[in-house]
Amino acid sequence: MAAETGVEECRPENDWSDNGMLPLSQRVCQRFHSPCWFREGQASIRERAFGYGKDPDFVEGLRQTRLDHIKRPYPDVASFGTSDWLKLLRYLQPVPVCSGDASSPVIHYAMGIAVMEIMSYEFGESKIHEWMGRASKFPSDLKCPSWVPAFEEIFGISSDKWLQDSAVPYLIDVFGDPEAIFDESENFIPAPSPFCSNLQPPSGEEWPAVKGIPTGPYPAIGCDRFDSQTEAQIWFDYFFESYGDIGGLD
Repeated sequence: MAAETGVEECRPENDWSDNGMLPLSQRVCQRFHSPCWFREGQASIRERAFGYGKDPDFVEGLRQTRLDHIKRPYPDVASFGTSDWLKLLRYLQPVPVCSGDASSPVIHYAMGIAVMEIMSYEFGESKIHEWMGRASKFPSDLKCPSWVPAFEEIFGISSDKWLQDSAVPYLIDVFGDPEAIFDESENFIPAPSPFCSNLQPPSGEEWPAVKGIPTGPYPAIGCDRFDSQTEAQIWFDYFFESYGDIGGLD
């Protein structure tokens, strides 16, 4: 993946350009390491506010059209529970189902609109901008994207806890079927976040290998990192139940 994009790790940038934007290298870095739900979600919120907000019928029609896009890759989305949504929320931009290509079913518009709606409602636009700017001050890579520590610093809550407490319930409200029965107990405990965490395998087990080296749940690792299709399949199967296609292998 790194060879394809030229982006693996990014160091903090201290200066903004004259037009108020991050330097190009940092913008590429943050885009590559950003969560699936952020870029198009934020763009849609801003588009709504500054582009065509005077026509409420058009706004709502376009919003619903984009929300409905998620039914292409996930026709059963109305029955999704907490664990289903949390897997998707942890995907980064390079995971194919996030942004894909022009012919692929993707989820970044649909999921992004909903997540950024609840984020804007809870935190406000100025605070979101502060978070975006603060992220440029942290080093960033796929295992610990800069937006994760910046999120906790600016909003006072870990990103994963906010996703579970606020984003997931809103997604269920937006996309869910009120009559659906979720197969999750009140004591449901999600798999720990793969971001900025020193995760260890369960006692007595070893992580599956990448090029022969045991590797924990690595976001957007990509197929090229593996020695063989068999090695990639073993890795995918091991983590899929807890994280979905977090490595972007399918």
